[in-house]
Amino acid sequence: MKKLTQINDIPIEYLQSIFKIDINSPSGLTWLPRNDSHWNGRHANQKVGSIATNKKDNYKFWKTGILYNNKCHYIRLSKIILLLYQGYLTEDKIIDHIDGNSLNNNVNNLREVDAAQNSQNRKLSCRNKSGTKGVQYFKNGWVVSIAFNNKRYYLGYYKDKQKAIQAEKEARIKLHGKYAKE
Repeated sequence: MKKLTQINDIPIEYLQSIFKIDINSPSGLTWLPRNDSHWNGRHANQKVGSIATNKKDNYKFWKTGILYNNKCHYIRLSKIILLLYQGYLTEDKIIDHIDGNSLNNNVNNLREVDAAQNSQNRKLSCRNKSGTKGVQYFKNGWVVSIAFNNKRYYLGYYKDKQKAIQAEKEARIKLHGKYAKE
């Protein structure tokens, strides 16, 4: 996989000149002092970004606008933080929030994953009635299934909800490993 040292054609060196990772900032970043015409009155150590919401799925995240080469780029702060922290981003990888909180941009909560790993770490759907991913009520019992590597594995039909939950949990840990999320 190719290692990238830029976001939207903005090189890491430029990002390092305007931001610093700050665990005390709500967004995870603060501005560094600058003396150029595009600074727009921002002050050093001021928090970076605002919370945006994806209207499709109500997903919330931190973003900011960066003026570079006379063009404004809107970028998720999690990408900037991970690039600044590890010095690169991997092409075709997604930034995952380990604890499932998309507003927690602490560097220890961010990791690069592929799309399948990211889906394994998804939160429980609000439509889920069993309280456990992969366990659905069907005709006086519980059907258990789990997805892995673009395949769906059916683990059985259980009359006892707790046995169904246990079967799903064991399979999730075995198949999803450190990306497993209840």
